[in-house]
Amino acid sequence: MSDLSALLRHWLRQTELGRGVRLSSDELDLLNSIGVAELLAVKTTEALRNRCQQKTSRSIPVGDTGLNTTVEPMDHFEPRTSRLSGTTETPGETGAAQRARRRSAPQKTH
Repeated sequence: MSDLSALLRHWLRQTELGRGVRLSSDELDLLNSIGVAELLAVKTTEALRNRCQQKTSRSIPVGDTGLNTTVEPMDHFEPRTSRLSGTTETPGETGAAQRARRRSAPQKTH
């Protein structure tokens, strides 16, 4: 117990002076034996949980649960139909198929 009380005095003195504390392996073992690592884990978990809750409360407006209670019709999406000169598109053709078709087509010479 005297090792623990000596460590406490050193800890408090360094805290008062605003300095860091260097721990020997024996002192670290002593702190771990009384559960300091578990306490740090619990407090870290609490801090992370609080940070996530604050982050979530800032990103979701009050009253917005993300659930729509009324069903509203969606606007129909009309894709743009502008085409480049000299290209044709087969309906339902994927971009990869379009590129393959263009590459395999004979090249025009002017």
